Amino acid sequence: MSVWKILSSVLNPELESYLKNASFVENPKYHSIKRTLDLKINTDNVLPFDIYEQIVHQLKVHFQVHVNVYIQARKTSVSVDELYLYVEKIIEKNASLRCFRFLHPYMENETVCFSTKDDSRLIDLNKGLPQLQEECKAFGIHMDMKCMLVFDDDEIETNVIEIPEKPKEEKRTYAREAKVECKICELQVGMKN
Repeated sequence: MSVWKILSSVLNPELESYLKNASFVENPKYHSIKRTLDLKINTDNVLPFDIYEQIVHQLKVHFQVHVNVYIQARKTSVSVDELYLYVEKIIEKNASLRCFRFLHPYMENETVCFSTKDDSRLIDLNKGLPQLQEECKAFGIHMDMKCMLVFDDDEIETNVIEIPEKPKEEKRTYAREAKVECKICELQVGMKN
C-alpha cells in the first residue's frame, strides 16, 4: 500500500519525492484512549531530519492527534550531521540519555564515535549506548556506534592570521565659543519681544 497515495491530500507536494516509493509495513493504528496514530513506513533511505519533522508536524496538525512515525529503511546509514539531529531529538524525549547531550558524533572506520574526556561520563555513555541504538532504529538508523575516552595531549593545529591594522582616524576637536555675558534683565526683555 503506497504511503503517498494515502497521505498526498494531507502532506505538501514537495514531500512526494521522499514518500513516492514508500509503503506501509502494516496498517496505520489509531489508539483512541491515548489519541495516538502510529505509522510504520518502509522507505529506500532514512528521511532527512527536517523532512521527518515536517511529515510528523503536518500529520499532527491535520489529524489533531499525537503521531508516531516509525521508519524502516533499506539504506540505514545517515550523515553524521543528520545523526546528531536525530540523537538530539531522542535526548529530548528520554532523560536517561542526557549524557549524550552536547556530544557531536564523528565517523572513524565506518563506526560512529562519541568521545569524552571524563571517565564517569564514559561509563554513563556506555550504559546508555544500547538504548540509544535501539531508539535510532525507530528512525530507520542502524549504524555501529561506540564511546571512547580521549586524551588532550595532542597539540591543536592552529593557523596564524595576521590582521592588518586600521589607520587611526584623527580626533576632531572643536574650539569653544566665548561665553556670552548677559544679565537676567536683558534675557527677560528678549522674551517679551
